[in-house]
Amino acid sequence: MKASSTVLTAGILSALITSNCFASDTAKLQTQAQASLHKACSKVEQESLTLISTIQGDNGTSQAQAKRHTVRAIITGKRNSGFFIQEEFSDSDNNPATSEGILVIGQTDMPIGHKVVVSGTVNEIEDMTVFMPDSDVISCGKSEAISPALITIPFEVDLESLEGMLVSIEHATVTSTANLWREGEIVVSDAIKRQPSDIAAPFTSPYLQAIERAKENLLIVEDNSDEQNPALLSFYPEYGYNQSIRIGDTLSASGPLLHKNGTYSTQPCYTSIYRFHPQWCTQCNRR
Repeated sequence: MKASSTVLTAGILSALITSNCFASDTAKLQTQAQASLHKACSKVEQESLTLISTIQGDNGTSQAQAKRHTVRAIITGKRNSGFFIQEEFSDSDNNPATSEGILVIGQTDMPIGHKVVVSGTVNEIEDMTVFMPDSDVISCGKSEAISPALITIPFEVDLESLEGMLVSIEHATVTSTANLWREGEIVVSDAIKRQPSDIAAPFTSPYLQAIERAKENLLIVEDNSDEQNPALLSFYPEYGYNQSIRIGDTLSASGPLLHKNGTYSTQPCYTSIYRFHPQWCTQCNRR
């Protein structure tokens, strides 16, 4: 289902302006259109609004499912299956256990950074709370910028509390590129995850401990498409044979956080990849 925009968009506003030949009338039309836009937004805001943090709740499953809600928030990111919205700082419930963001299933032509009002129902898809709009997305105009929440690795918080929110990571280590070509995603952590058999003899206590450690503090960095074998990586357009991503690279990124089937991933708005090129080594394995 596509969540379309209202008629009071910038595109319609431009059409109204260019249809008039006189500068004074143009300014008047622009003022009237902007006033109508804010009036429409204010009218919606007078209805009963639900905070996204209330919808998300403080546990793994939303208690607001199958009920209709109206939310007001800022668009923080887009992907081919929907777009992310997050509450303004002034609407925060100041509870670190509840998320202030959510994925809206559907498309909109509203740009990132605009405040919108969306009405619809809540659902759980692959362990992630999502919003299913049943009417037009209404724009309230450009809004304040959302500051991403910094995720430190090893994780110091339960990532469930950041589901759907804008987050950032700094200097994370790429530990897997197994799904890079097929799914457009990589895995980062605080260090390279070595094979347990490289650390200890199979089925020994250290070996079993290494298996558990290999599962900890993993975060998937993915592109904004659900397609397989993507031609380009949205978070790293320079990617190619001459600009590859390798295990051991250091990565900094920012984007909304997804939760899918027990794993967490971020769809970055931007990514910086750093690579260490040593000029010498204290121990080198030479052929």
